[in-house]
Amino acid sequence: MEPLLCEQCRKPLDDKKVVWLELNRDTLIYDRPGIVPPELSQGEFPFGAACARRVVSFGFDQARRDRAERQLKRKSR
Repeated sequence: MEPLLCEQCRKPLDDKKVVWLELNRDTLIYDRPGIVPPELSQGEFPFGAACARRVVSFGFDQARRDRAERQLKRKSR
């Protein structure tokens, strides 16, 4: 069986440490399972703990922008 990958950073996840977040199909915002109304849920997706904190606190797009900025900084060194 293939390992679960973090939806944000695509790194393999430990099955015991995975954090599941639910995607709202209308707002495209991830939240803790049960917060999104069932009729708006796109399902639950796996995240690592650090990525889950960023995504819930700042939104998926902000977390993705932060990651892209870090990658650019690394490449420019």
